[in-house]
Amino acid sequence: MKIDADKVSEVVPKLSGKTVKNLVKYLSKFPLQEWNVLKNFINENYSTDNLLDKIIRNAEGTAYMMHNIQSRLRPVIFTAFANPTRDLENLNQELKGIQDELISHEFSIHLEQYIDTNTKDCFKYIKNFEGRIRIFHFGGHANSEVLSLQNSDVFFEPLAKELVLRNPTSLRLVFLNGCATEAHAEILMNLGVPAVIATSTKIDDKMATEFAVEFYKRLASEETIETAFNSTCNSVQSNSNVKYASNTPNLVETKDKVKYEKKITRFTEITGSENDTDKFAWGLYVKEGVNLTNEKLF
Repeated sequence: MKIDADKVSEVVPKLSGKTVKNLVKYLSKFPLQEWNVLKNFINENYSTDNLLDKIIRNAEGTAYMMHNIQSRLRPVIFTAFANPTRDLENLNQELKGIQDELISHEFSIHLEQYIDTNTKDCFKYIKNFEGRIRIFHFGGHANSEVLSLQNSDVFFEPLAKELVLRNPTSLRLVFLNGCATEAHAEILMNLGVPAVIATSTKIDDKMATEFAVEFYKRLASEETIETAFNSTCNSVQSNSNVKYASNTPNLVETKDKVKYEKKITRFTEITGSENDTDKFAWGLYVKEGVNLTNEKLF
């Protein structure tokens, strides 16, 4: 999209011709794709000559302005984590691991991460990034009916409807990294979401973190959703210490004896079903008619 003086003058008629010319000069250096976003940004922040001229004369201020404009145009990867029972020791590692893998794309995507996410904030943040969320990722306790946010267990369907309502075309993938979230995939696909990663049974907390970080590592290397998922499955399953069933105990060696400890899973025990099996828990669910063969998210 070309930004010219007429467009800027139309948006901010109070600006002088010289100011408009300077603004266009700086804006032309950046790939701006959504004029409405830019228009709102200018109206909110740079509607007077004095403020805008001051920013344009200051190199640091100009860089800051452009960073803010660009940040409002980049697609969003929205990650929400919750640990109300404080038993998921690997959740912070999942957050940090995803951040580390995606840092190389900081100028093309906007990573928004929340820890201790509660219901009110989740709906608020989804609205704040309306029309921009490309991936929604949840990490925490769950089952076939609810996600456990920090303040309460939330029935998933209303949250799914809000997510799609606010992002009807931008949302390409939902990743529900909690126990037994498979039932939510059908809800999401019925709402039009192209692809969902969900689980068919209980999942081990440590293994869940490993799976998520490996997946985003491959996604960040510009693999397709399908290839990244299949490769992650191969990598995680190749670990000889991993058993697929979540009820397989961890082997812990001590000086005196060998003992078994129950694994920490991400299952919410209130409602829903766990469907424990020996099969690999994670699955990629694709809406009918959607072809992910060439779909990349970066």
